[in-house]
Amino acid sequence: MNEKLSYSIDQKTFIGHLAYKPGKEKRPAVIVIPTWMGLNAFARAKTEVVAELGYIGYAIDLFGDQIEAKTTDEARELVEPLRADKQIILDRLQKAIESVRNHPLVDENKIALVGFCFGGMCALELAKSGCALSGIVTFHASLGNLTKPDMGGSKIPAPILMLHGYKDTLAPKSDLAALEEELDARGADWQVHTYGEAMHAFTNPKVNMPERSLQYHEKTANRAWLSMENFLTEIFNKTSIL
Repeated sequence: MNEKLSYSIDQKTFIGHLAYKPGKEKRPAVIVIPTWMGLNAFARAKTEVVAELGYIGYAIDLFGDQIEAKTTDEARELVEPLRADKQIILDRLQKAIESVRNHPLVDENKIALVGFCFGGMCALELAKSGCALSGIVTFHASLGNLTKPDMGGSKIPAPILMLHGYKDTLAPKSDLAALEEELDARGADWQVHTYGEAMHAFTNPKVNMPERSLQYHEKTANRAWLSMENFLTEIFNKTSIL
């Protein structure tokens, strides 16, 4: 089943895509944060797969009015304000979490974020802010625009799984190492799965630009998705940290 879930921030309407199997029982929610292209078919399809796992899948509208970038130039223009002011990202994610938490079919104590590319960066920003969720998963997250590491920051409560391509030059090893050092210093429960043959955007079948470190890799996409499934099973079967 599908439905729209909307909310407003500063007179702007955000309309997310909700997917779930029929039934009246409450269940965990998995919030999908799209790539910088916005709430497109790729993001909506992920909610359908999540729903088949028995969860509520919720792809959020990160830009408002269900805006979907048609070109990378459009996407760059859409994300620039968010890159410049990370508080915008945090406010929008917090509102999305609040909205899905209030859905009658959602177990409010079991909510995870799954972010792709730019969406992965957004999820990590929320984790670094100290938001307590059941867990956070990133697929080939963009790391260069993260806020600077804060080695003296408070404990990061949300468990984190990062799924990363070894050949992803858009997320350099130095950025990943700096993030790992911060997560360790702040007492996070974190893990990184690095896939030897994978570049950036390895989950997207429509991407084939290896000269720019952007290429779909089916084997890695399947392995990474299974890792996510196992992670969700673990975190949702534990006593909630909320």
